[in-house]
Amino acid sequence: PFEEALYREAGVDVRFVGHPLLELTKTTAPREALRADWGIGPNQALVALLPDRQAVLGQLDLKRRHLRQLVTLRLQRTTDTLQRLRQRLGDLHPRLLLERESSRLAQQRRLLQALSPTHLLERGFTLLRGPQGQLIRSVGELAAGDRIAIELRDGSLQARVEALKPSSNGAGPPAPS
Repeated sequence: PFEEALYREAGVDVRFVGHPLLELTKTTAPREALRADWGIGPNQALVALLPDRQAVLGQLDLKRRHLRQLVTLRLQRTTDTLQRLRQRLGDLHPRLLLERESSRLAQQRRLLQALSPTHLLERGFTLLRGPQGQLIRSVGELAAGDRIAIELRDGSLQARVEALKPSSNGAGPPAPS
């Protein structure tokens, strides 16, 4: 349509009508009606100036290729998104969640067993409890004459403290006499 001004400046009465690929389009209106709509009499000459068909087809082809690339990229992004969502959905499948939770619980069970006082007893250690049933960790928590309970792998013993021998540094087993 920019050519209209150019032709008018040159003194030519012109209007832009139609499409560069006019021969590809079909109209249902009679020719006389179209001329009347545009104020062109039946005996007036009508000249159509259309752009070079090859140039227009080349531009259309370029736009078609560009559009195809855009659609392909969009389709790839959508496919990638769907794949990620499918993976997330698979990760949330109840069977997989149950397997993961079972594995986590089994690992915690093994840790609890390893840290269990009963496990220590199985390995040959003993637990020493004071007069009120508290776990004794240091010689300083007892006095001579206190009643103590000694827990072993296969039972427990009751005993009385006869003497205390603290180690020289206050930690660890007593020094040999």
